[in-house]
Amino acid sequence: MEPLEMTMRKLTFAALVLAVAFASCNKQSETTDNSKPATEMTDQADMDAQVAAYPLKTCVISGDELGGDMGEPFNYMVEGRLVRLCCKMCVKEVDADPAAALAKLDEALEGHGSDHDHSTHDH
Repeated sequence: MEPLEMTMRKLTFAALVLAVAFASCNKQSETTDNSKPATEMTDQADMDAQVAAYPLKTCVISGDELGGDMGEPFNYMVEGRLVRLCCKMCVKEVDADPAAALAKLDEALEGHGSDHDHSTHDH
């Protein structure tokens, strides 16, 4: 076999291997929502399940009303738990001290929190 023919066969084989690898990767991305990582999709399902029972009406960082002047609340998962924020800018502070944000959430769950609506019942 001539050197040129051998080189062409090697290049053809390499192109075929790359094409198969690319097709395999492309096929995989079609089966999942590749706009979000798998962990983020799981977080979205967990988040959706926790929204209805969320105990606070204010942001754990700023104290601003959720859904108030800042628009729709920003839902953020911290250690598998939903923390609702007045805006995306509050995420930095949650990331800096996630325990503090979760402590405020725990306080609200235990004692209904200071922004709990008492118009429908007494304690």
